[in-house]
Amino acid sequence: MKHIQRHSTLMRDEVTLQKIRDEHDATQKAFEHYEAEACFRLRRDFDSNLTRISPRMYYGRLSRLRSTTCEGTGEWLSKDGILVDWMDMTNSSTKVVWLQGIPGSGKVGRLDACCIVC
Repeated sequence: MKHIQRHSTLMRDEVTLQKIRDEHDATQKAFEHYEAEACFRLRRDFDSNLTRISPRMYYGRLSRLRSTTCEGTGEWLSKDGILVDWMDMTNSSTKVVWLQGIPGSGKVGRLDACCIVC
């Protein structure tokens, strides 16, 4: 009888220890999940804020617009003496070229090597 009580006590203790281990493991998993979710939220918020404060890039739109222009659009600009002087990199003076024209008249065209302020 004494052995049965001892064995019963050991079984209860082992089951209790197993439950404690299981609960500990479940708590660890829940904590790891919480940490992962918190990191994800922080990263998402950071990326969202970075997108809001970053300058907009128009390369995609510029590429799309360039693909829709007619051949030879704006070529006259690269032959104009005033613009050629303005694009001269050896001249370090600050210059602004003002181009006027209706939309689609070829003001920007395919001038890859310069920046036009208009």
